[in-house]
Amino acid sequence: MKRIVLLMIVTLWLTGCASSGNQMSDSDKDKAYQQYIVTHKLESVRSIKRFKLSGWKELTETHLIITGQFNRDYLISLRNACTGLRYANWIQLYQFDSLMFDSRSDSLSGGPQALPIRCRIDAIYPLTKEQVTQIMNIGQLPTAASNAEQVGK
Repeated sequence: MKRIVLLMIVTLWLTGCASSGNQMSDSDKDKAYQQYIVTHKLESVRSIKRFKLSGWKELTETHLIITGQFNRDYLISLRNACTGLRYANWIQLYQFDSLMFDSRSDSLSGGPQALPIRCRIDAIYPLTKEQVTQIMNIGQLPTAASNAEQVGK
């Protein structure tokens, strides 16, 4: 009986090691996002005029993609980690000017939280749909189909 229990524990441990070893840490993802910005020569904008939030995607606690009117996407880099963003059901923008989203004066927080913490914006990068797809794929595990393609090459 002890051998069966020990075997189950070892199997679970090995499974956990195998699955977590293939994923990038948030720190590695953040470095990859910064490298993507440099490699693809993304230019930050100071502000987005007539901005109205229509959606968002959390990447890490320091990066997210927000979508505005007309399905325009922006990569947001935060000055510091925005704790709780990963588990947020929604985000709140704190805009100094309701007609503009500005990287110098505006912030955001993720909710629900008892005491929302405002996270300062460091940079705003306009994105194409292709860039959104590429950024969303950073740190993702390869699918079985892509593994099969690699084996065939």
